[in-house]
Amino acid sequence: MDFKVQALGPDLLIQRWILRRYGITLFGPKISKIVAPVTGGELRDAMIGTLRTRWLPQLEYPGQFLNRRYQAYAVITMCRAICLLATGELDEQAGSRLAGRFGARTRVCTP
Repeated sequence: MDFKVQALGPDLLIQRWILRRYGITLFGPKISKIVAPVTGGELRDAMIGTLRTRWLPQLEYPGQFLNRRYQAYAVITMCRAICLLATGELDEQAGSRLAGRFGARTRVCTP
């Protein structure tokens, strides 16, 4: 795999929010002193940008979606996105609960 430098994507704000909320300081100042807060509106904009730049292009070449593990990842990611867009907050449990309800309704029996 080649190393390359890429432009920062819209998901940087989501990563900043996660870092600020769950980051653990091992040495030096608290993470909240280094990483600026992210508002609900900024989170929504970041999620919309991520959906447009990462997920929308995949619909043109949906081969990955044939993989059952990727399907599970995609469903839980989209459910988390729905919850974020509805509330302005990143709530992993709410997204997981929504994905569970979706899965219970659309269960496919496989041998």
